Amino acid sequence: MEGSSFYRTEYIARLNDTLSSPTKEGAILLGSAGSGKSTLLSLFSREAIEHNNIVITVQVRDVLSPEDVTQKIVQEVLRAPDEVWSPSINRAEFQTLRELGSRLQQMAAQDSFSLLSSFFNRMDSLLRKDASVVVALDGLDEAKDPERISLLIEELSRKHLPRLKIIVASRETAILDRLSRYRNFDVIRACRGTEVGCISQRLQPKEHQVLVLG
Repeated sequence: MEGSSFYRTEYIARLNDTLSSPTKEGAILLGSAGSGKSTLLSLFSREAIEHNNIVITVQVRDVLSPEDVTQKIVQEVLRAPDEVWSPSINRAEFQTLRELGSRLQQMAAQDSFSLLSSFFNRMDSLLRKDASVVVALDGLDEAKDPERISLLIEELSRKHLPRLKIIVASRETAILDRLSRYRNFDVIRACRGTEVGCISQRLQPKEHQVLVLG
């Protein structure tokens, strides 16, 4: 059987396609327990950071509420290194982003969505032309409140910012009833090379392609 490193490379290539796509809002990585979703998400995140993108990784099982996710996004964006920002921005422009972030961290969740849009729009205008912000949610199936987390993903995707990308890893059984909500997401189904039918399945059309992991 072909080596697993080849399929990891294919997987990362698929996610990089999502990262550079002006129409895709993100990707959903589906797979059974032990199929390597978290490992591959980590590999992709490391590569994205090396190419001067902002990556916010969230272990969903540790999230008590969706507000925890938005707080972490704001914190990580404001802590991002100089390399991700346009060299032409001035101190006053970045200070405006900081002020928006500070207000977001103090607001009640139900009042924050309009301000969150302002924060993301300002962020988008300050990023380097080749930089993106990736929100990687690992283990949606382990969420304490999966419905509210799913609503947050929908809200983030509605911002329609080409450089805000959401990557979700989950067991398929836990998310099947929600897949139709994520209309502009690439769906990648991963399976272990030992699973029956795995080899033939990977010939499916691109939007439902299965990548085999060793």
